[in-house]
Amino acid sequence: MPIGREERRKLPGLPFQYEYGGGEDYYVRECYEEYYPLVEQFVLTQESCLTVTGTPDIGTSVFYAYCFDEFCKAHRDEWIVVAVTYDKNEEATQFAVYEDGVETTRVSHADEDTLLTVLRGLQHQLD
Repeated sequence: MPIGREERRKLPGLPFQYEYGGGEDYYVRECYEEYYPLVEQFVLTQESCLTVTGTPDIGTSVFYAYCFDEFCKAHRDEWIVVAVTYDKNEEATQFAVYEDGVETTRVSHADEDTLLTVLRGLQHQLD
């Protein structure tokens, strides 16, 4: 990482609950490198799913993008990553599936049944 400057990266094409207004790039904050190992350890040892929340405009979407980038780099051939957004009623609104770090499926107007159907298909693929 450049001294005195945050690293700049291309924002991945993830589904976000709210449109990211910061352009096509984002900056890696120092705290991301501190918190990412905790997220990775949690996902690998505790749960296969994690939700990060925060007040609007605090940077949770960008941290989500950073975690996605780092996790895909570290576990490219080991995991199928499903990125899902939910509305305030906790209903799935859109999702994307990434295999080997590449998007293979995107559903823009999702509902819970569609998501569960895709997840069952992925589970069957892994069995």
